Amino acid sequence: METGKLWLRQVATIVALAVLVVSCETMKSKNAAKTKTELKPLTKAELRILHKMGGKVIDDRHIAIGKVKIDRLEKEVLFPAKINMDTGPIEVLICTPQGRAHESLLVSDADPLNIQLALILSGAANGARKPPPKGAEGPLQGDLFDVFVLDENGKKKSVENLLVDLKKNAPPEKHGWVFVGSKFTSNGRCLATREGNIIVTWSSGNTVFDNPADNGDVDDDINVNNKLGLKIGDVVTVVLRKRANNE
Repeated sequence: METGKLWLRQVATIVALAVLVVSCETMKSKNAAKTKTELKPLTKAELRILHKMGGKVIDDRHIAIGKVKIDRLEKEVLFPAKINMDTGPIEVLICTPQGRAHESLLVSDADPLNIQLALILSGAANGARKPPPKGAEGPLQGDLFDVFVLDENGKKKSVENLLVDLKKNAPPEKHGWVFVGSKFTSNGRCLATREGNIIVTWSSGNTVFDNPADNGDVDDDINVNNKLGLKIGDVVTVVLRKRANNE
């Protein structure tokens, strides 16, 4: 069986659930001018699908798949990680312990497959690393995401604040991180899980997110430049937020 076909089959089983996960209703109180957003509860059928995926409902707002959490209201995907480097060149932004931890800013034991499933459930679409050239045909670029690091004190910063582009001697521009999605083996194994990649800075290997900027075409252009006072081993929460209209 072709790897793409197997993944499409898996996606087809969760499309209905994804529609409900990201849906909400805006209700206006009779006695108040302010509006509030209410999330629709999952149906029994959708709960069965979620459970088959290894997921569970935490509360009305949050769903979890393994160590990955979906905030249905904010439409964000969150998972735990640890600061792995405080200086030096990197080729990976976030990897698992099975990945290239010697050159990764963050290490997380969240399964890349669960992150990919959570992204789809939150309404994201994967695609090419870069859009096709103007006037040319080709696969569309995947959705762009901003990546944040939330420390134990609740302070949230863009991950670019922990990096430096050596060519410019400045933090990398916030081009966003593109949801490319992992390929799969013929027996359904997620290659990003096997290779240990979640987000790469140098475009190489199977990964969930890739670097769409030109500095993703070469290695060792991006270094860790920790100005936030985070130390190796500090526990953080990674927050993935989709950009509106891939802006």
